[in-house]
Amino acid sequence: MQNTIHLTLSLELLLSLELITSLNDKNYEEAFRAAHTLKGLCLNLCLDGLLKPIMELTEALRGGVGPAPQHLVDETTAQYELTCSSIREYINQ
Repeated sequence: MQNTIHLTLSLELLLSLELITSLNDKNYEEAFRAAHTLKGLCLNLCLDGLLKPIMELTEALRGGVGPAPQHLVDETTAQYELTCSSIREYINQ
């Protein structure tokens, strides 16, 4: 149970604090690093629903030279929220 709670917090911190903040600040190198880290987390934990959009977002940010297409940010955010919701639901069982 504690590992699941730590996973939820890690996902929230990575996406909310690092990725989204970096995108808003137009710091695309940092946004790429956050997306790449989140991609690795998804691969290691088999979070398949979030994996596809975060992989696409990571590739769009590779090189750190420009903004990611908004539809990729939106899709990643939606899948992230669904993943975290599922984890919270599991925790509360």
